[in-house]
Amino acid sequence: MKSKLNYLIVGMFVMCLAGSPLARAKTLNYYWDNESGDNLWETGLNWNFDNVPGGADRVRIVLAGTTNECRIHDPVEAQAFHMWVGRYENETAYSGDLRMTGGSLSPKKFYIGEKAVGNFYLEGGTVNTRHNMWLGTGIGGLGTLIMSGGLLNINQEPGATSDVIIGEKGGTGIATISGESTINISGNLNVGTGAGTIGEDVIPGDGTLNMWDGIINVGNEPEKPGKQMKIGYDDGIGTVNMYGGAINVLAGDLLVGATNIEIIDDPYEEIFHTGKGTLRMTGGSISVPDANSIKVGMEHSTGQIDLWGGTLTGGALEIGPDGSGGTVDFQIGGLLVLEGNHMPAVLGYIEDGSFTVYGGQVAPDWFGWSYGYNYTPEFEGKTFVSVTAIPEP
Repeated sequence: MKSKLNYLIVGMFVMCLAGSPLARAKTLNYYWDNESGDNLWETGLNWNFDNVPGGADRVRIVLAGTTNECRIHDPVEAQAFHMWVGRYENETAYSGDLRMTGGSLSPKKFYIGEKAVGNFYLEGGTVNTRHNMWLGTGIGGLGTLIMSGGLLNINQEPGATSDVIIGEKGGTGIATISGESTINISGNLNVGTGAGTIGEDVIPGDGTLNMWDGIINVGNEPEKPGKQMKIGYDDGIGTVNMYGGAINVLAGDLLVGATNIEIIDDPYEEIFHTGKGTLRMTGGSISVPDANSIKVGMEHSTGQIDLWGGTLTGGALEIGPDGSGGTVDFQIGGLLVLEGNHMPAVLGYIEDGSFTVYGGQVAPDWFGWSYGYNYTPEFEGKTFVSVTAIPEP
């Protein structure tokens, strides 16, 4: 971290240009230094220019540890243009910590752990971004979101959509959601995507989402279809652990292991950037619109759904063709519900081993398949699949 003196020299230089029409042609770069020691965003002394940044400024929170964490509380209305919590610059990785218990935060782009370590503790208040939010991007990036309350709205600009990206381009991202938390995403939710390189070594983006409670809405503008939830995509590794709460994919597919196909025109070539995705449910619910699908291990990628509890619903289920790897494993307590009659596909998946039970480790006489279409009023017009214990005679 640069010294406060260096920041003041830069600040004086900027003030000397105040009379120039170029004085504010570029936004200012604000650094958190916590000079007052009170850890509060609204204390001007805690910033390199000794005043609080505004909506046109780039903000860098790059002091690690609870003693130096930046805190936003009610009724503070914090603003930024581009914002980083943990960032790599000047050939050094600077860690940062941000804690929010109330108030509001409104950045355009929001990076947590860009080639460095960044931690965001969201316990209350409202975050409104106007563009994407990244958790762990770039090699060396480790971005963590621990959300136990509050509201996170991704994209507030009219006519646009934006994504949440957890673990990208060789970075590692971890999001843990609990309590009365709500996340609204106008675009896609990507968990593990892209890869970075060090020499000849390819480092996949590695993303993990742990859902204990709360609600995540993906593609929360249904008039803009095609907004997907992707777990393990484009050379990435993604894992979603669903213990409770609800994820609603409102305008697109759920992809567990998916491929980005790069096309080269001359000479023509298709390069498959494959993903590895795992969805493990022991509780909670994930729903996909009737018109969209749950896709597992598509186009050379690998995907695994462990439906060990909770309810997974969708318009259809597709498991990847030869050359791909897709499996759905059931335990007692897990329920798959599909819109319409999908019994031929269900029986085919049981027959070819795409549907398994307890990872294939349980003797066949311990369980029985339970499935049907239009079986009860609860499943009117729907196909359900689960397993049930067989009682002893």
